[in-house]
Amino acid sequence: MTPALLVLKVLLVASADPLEAAREAAKKLEFAQARTALEQVATVEGLSASQVAEYYELRGLVFGSLGDKAKARAAFLTRLLIDPTFRLKGKVSPKVSTPYFEAKADAEERGGITVKLEPGAAAKARVLLGGGWSGVVKQLAVTAKDDKGERRTRHPAAAEVVIDCAAQCAVAVEALAERDWQVVAVPASQVSTVPNTPAQPPTQPVAKDVSPVAPPPVATPQPAPTLTAPTPAPTPSRPRLTGLVVAFRAWVRRLGLRAQLFGGSVKHVRSAGYLFESAGPATHMSR
Repeated sequence: MTPALLVLKVLLVASADPLEAAREAAKKLEFAQARTALEQVATVEGLSASQVAEYYELRGLVFGSLGDKAKARAAFLTRLLIDPTFRLKGKVSPKVSTPYFEAKADAEERGGITVKLEPGAAAKARVLLGGGWSGVVKQLAVTAKDDKGERRTRHPAAAEVVIDCAAQCAVAVEALAERDWQVVAVPASQVSTVPNTPAQPPTQPVAKDVSPVAPPPVATPQPAPTLTAPTPAPTPSRPRLTGLVVAFRAWVRRLGLRAQLFGGSVKHVRSAGYLFESAGPATHMSR
């Protein structure tokens, strides 16, 4: 190790701000020295979220100014995934702005890294990772505090992580990159979950007294009524003249008999429009 790097490492260890040397060298446009300082920062453990964001911003600026477009673009992409609202400060050369805008388009497509807390099943809570976390976040450090005490657990990064949590507990989450760098930090939030109640034995269904139901009566089809034409009333017939003729003949005979008894003869008798002529025992009728 050269004396310059040894002095720089001593300064980084002694300084409360490991990024101070790289920041000052970049302000002086000493990009080669700034790159060396950033390489030393990359070995430091446990940077905070704000330090990680500044590290990737300086890395994009330094490598872009040195003409390393691929590294500058990768650094700006990580910076934008951490905070999609990040913008370049001041005037920069196209060597810096070009990889920045390329990374910005990629970050908008992936979405910024998000960490959400949601209630889970009984006595559980869910930690949800969203956006472009893949390749950046390596672990989730979860701190849960409830009536049982405080527990700190680590989980491999995944889209959903389920943790133990009482009915009322405070949960804090850190999305960590390599070397425990803090990418996203979610402060302690109160999470209400469903209490873990013991399972109840299944209840036996009560048998119902089901009496047989008689089938409904089947309707017997009735024959359709036959419609008959009404019998016309008999038309009264005109009385026949035969009976009248017989009656009149009998009457004439009696009349002739009477005439003979009294010594006379009846020649003509007209009754009801009929003319009876009697000449002796024979009687003739005409109209």
